[in-house]
Amino acid sequence: MRATWAIAAALCLVSFAARADDGVLVDRVVATVGNTPVTASEVALEAAIHERIVALPADDRGVFGRLLTESREPLEAVIFRAILVETPEFAAVRITDDREAYERFSAFEDTFEDRKEAAAFRKSWGLDRVDLVEYFRISAVLDHTVELAVDRGVRVTEEDERRFFEEHGERLFPGKSFEDARAGLTRHVYAKKFDQAYQSWRKRLRAGARLRYLR
Repeated sequence: MRATWAIAAALCLVSFAARADDGVLVDRVVATVGNTPVTASEVALEAAIHERIVALPADDRGVFGRLLTESREPLEAVIFRAILVETPEFAAVRITDDREAYERFSAFEDTFEDRKEAAAFRKSWGLDRVDLVEYFRISAVLDHTVELAVDRGVRVTEEDERRFFEEHGERLFPGKSFEDARAGLTRHVYAKKFDQAYQSWRKRLRAGARLRYLR
């Protein structure tokens, strides 16, 4: 898995690099996470992709997972993904097919007016379809890394559910009793506790990272 990421990192440093008017490949390192460089072109590509995704209606963003839809400054988003790669959970994630990658790629292509416009976007970044599918494959692996790391610490109790029902039951489950709303309550409470645990875990990871800004 780490070898695969090394290939992806090399792809970011070469294929994603910005190009000067005379066709010369140019880029610069703006930060390092351990020994991993974060380049200006990676950050710019992140911003371009994120801009298209967050412009979608909320219901259409779900296919892209957590990390690609978060409200984060692009540099910080790229840095955090580099940090995630160093976690033991990243090495433990196993994805047996590219279904998620192609679903994300297809949904991203659909943000353009037509295939010609989508192809023009890829060409402007020096990418082909395979490159962009790989980008979304890595994003799916990183989302699963988050789930694997955070889920183990999230537990939903009946007390949690009853408290949530008292606070939000009338709005979210009008006319339903606690028992009738139980399944929905579990999902809502789990999502809330997962997000709280994720934010805490994220802060700890970032605080412990060997991070250096170079800009």
